[in-house]
Amino acid sequence: GVTIGSHGVFHNPFKECNDQQLLNELIDSKSYIEDIIGKPVKTIGYPNGSVDKRVELAVKKAGYLIGGTSYMDKNSIESNELLLSRTCILGIDTMRVFKQKINGGWDWYRFLQDNPSKVI
Repeated sequence: GVTIGSHGVFHNPFKECNDQQLLNELIDSKSYIEDIIGKPVKTIGYPNGSVDKRVELAVKKAGYLIGGTSYMDKNSIESNELLLSRTCILGIDTMRVFKQKINGGWDWYRFLQDNPSKVI
């Protein structure tokens, strides 16, 4: 039940890579892991949450089927499979916090990205 995915070769923020660097990050990382595990790698986690439309298209072109962002939010059947949200659930979370997290209430990263003037 475990999936091994890619995260790029050098952990470079993908949005900062030029097209060739981005393709190298995606393909080289995927190939390296596939050689080790002997199975196709179809998932990717975006380093530093660095994803935009250009990156999404390159990820798809490189053969990935699922991408995990750094956004904490709810996913649904309509969610873009290359832009899935992730939420860190901890054993110390109270039931109240757990419910807030699974309902998207702890999405601080997206809030800060959408409101850069709020960053101290």
